[in-house]
Amino acid sequence: LFSVAGFDIMKYTFFLFILLMPWFHPGYAQKDIKKPTDSLLLVLSAAKEDTAKVNLLAEIMLAHVYYKPEVGLSYQKIGLELAQKTNWKPGIAKIKHRAGRLYWRLGNFTAALTNHFEALELYRQTGNKHAEGRVLIEIGQDYLDDGKLNQANVSLINPLKYNQAENDIINITQTKRWYAAIRSIG
Repeated sequence: LFSVAGFDIMKYTFFLFILLMPWFHPGYAQKDIKKPTDSLLLVLSAAKEDTAKVNLLAEIMLAHVYYKPEVGLSYQKIGLELAQKTNWKPGIAKIKHRAGRLYWRLGNFTAALTNHFEALELYRQTGNKHAEGRVLIEIGQDYLDDGKLNQANVSLINPLKYNQAENDIINITQTKRWYAAIRSIG
């Protein structure tokens, strides 16, 4: 476009942009992702054997969804045993829900669906409407990521209607995002 003595200014600008881009990119280190898990593990060591510890184990599992999901799954058994020992259905549901996300992250969609459906049933029994709406979305996502588009499509219509009836804006937004993904694929 603009040339000065055979030197293209557009090429120079583009080259300079590419050269300097690494300095302007914030970058993401695993160390930042690891910080919450370290803090939670510190609290876990002093936690009593009660529902608070089940919640803490569920949060540790959630913190591992994008950072070493296989490590997050190692807390599933401990969390389930404690939740069952205290006969706390909301805790059992939460642990199964988190395990479903970890299995999803690892690409084990069968185990993800099994855990998500078990969590869904427990959320229904305990009346946790927000979590029920959330796990419905994740079931649709499990099907979508497993390449089962027809099941994903059907599975995401239900949470959309459910979350609209509950007026849960956060879950409605998430559902529409995944539903748009299905529409763009097929």
